[in-house]
Amino acid sequence: MKTSVNTSKFFALIPARKGSVGIKNKNLISINNKKLIEHTFDSVNKSKLINECYVSSNDPKIIKLAKKHKNFKIIFRKNNLSNSSALMKDVVINSINYLCEHDELENINIILLQPTSPLRTNVDIDKAIKCFSKFRDKRSLVSTSPPVTHPNDIIYKKNNKTLFLLENAKQANRQNLKKFFFVNGSIFIFNAKYFLKEKKFINSNTFFFNMGKEHSFELDDYLDLKILKVLKNDF
Repeated sequence: MKTSVNTSKFFALIPARKGSVGIKNKNLISINNKKLIEHTFDSVNKSKLINECYVSSNDPKIIKLAKKHKNFKIIFRKNNLSNSSALMKDVVINSINYLCEHDELENINIILLQPTSPLRTNVDIDKAIKCFSKFRDKRSLVSTSPPVTHPNDIIYKKNNKTLFLLENAKQANRQNLKKFFFVNGSIFIFNAKYFLKEKKFINSNTFFFNMGKEHSFELDDYLDLKILKVLKNDF
């Protein structure tokens, strides 16, 4: 890790609570001889623009693992922020309040990196930081990527009727369809002071950073795990 691209500091924040719903102990499951969370550790350590790294956790095993890696500091998460109903924004607010004890709020930019995006690379992270630093009128950044399925093809049921998600959906050549993107959960960047005020990840001042589909896969269930193990061998 090296000095940031401007006078502000960029702090990586990796949220990793104990337990999970879709996959038991998901953050510690092995993928290509490494724990899931270690793939994010590697990307952070290779970044040239991150100043400090923090792991927010209540899991002794994750905390022990983080301490084995260089540069990582621990934010011990309280029980009320560690259950399945806890909101990520509250975890972030708790982490910012901790960081404020050690640094000036105005100087802190948070890079939220969820362990469930192990294909995200240090190159993706550094590109996102540069974009965030370049567009000073934007106070937050969220990574996006092309959807696996175009919304034009999505249907749903309402009152026993099958409807298209898009009102004007119709047969068309794929190359003529409008481009859509979805929030892939890989990278969130925001100024700490601004987040405490807005308490939102996305608003009118958010810059959308588009990533390649190959780096945007998110782990949620066991089928995802099987796919991810194959993808990790290729990228």
